[in-house]
Amino acid sequence: RERSGGESPPEALGSETVGRGFSGGSDDAPFSYVGPFSSAVRKVKKLSLFSCCVTISSVPVMMYLDPAVLVEGAAGTSMTARMSLAGSLSAFGVGTTGLLHWFVSPYVHSLTYGDGTLRVETLDLFARSRRTELALGDVDGGASDSMHPLSTFRDRRDGRVYYVDKEYFHHKELLDVLDPEKNEEGGAGEGWSD
Repeated sequence: RERSGGESPPEALGSETVGRGFSGGSDDAPFSYVGPFSSAVRKVKKLSLFSCCVTISSVPVMMYLDPAVLVEGAAGTSMTARMSLAGSLSAFGVGTTGLLHWFVSPYVHSLTYGDGTLRVETLDLFARSRRTELALGDVDGGASDSMHPLSTFRDRRDGRVYYVDKEYFHHKELLDVLDPEKNEEGGAGEGWSD
């Protein structure tokens, strides 16, 4: 969603200018961004949590249910083999859910900007909304030194990274503050810089 009225932002935030001449002063009209894949990310995360819970809750069944009881003439399985199988499946279920959480945790589901403050909504481990408020001065634009594959900007206070989809973020001046390095290169997909 674009800014209303197409007005240009004022040049100063109080006495300090932030980023490329963008201030984010209180004269700016409120701006809202909704992540284009927000619903899909939330659903996949809930599905992953559900499958993890089912896997972990099935461990007692795997431990005490011997295939020899179900199939006549089948050889019994040792307790060590059942423990190994249950542990492996549990580790896989927990590991994939943890990896999915790590990968999508910076994804910004919604961002509202107004009065010099960013209000960012992400998801926590249990797919609940986590809301964070950042002043523009707390934003470290261009989290290029992050090891995370999804990173647009960082919170200077705690080091958390956030990701917004630049193709759907229609506030150019604010995007220049959040991700100045990539915008200098001419945007994504327009070539490589040496």
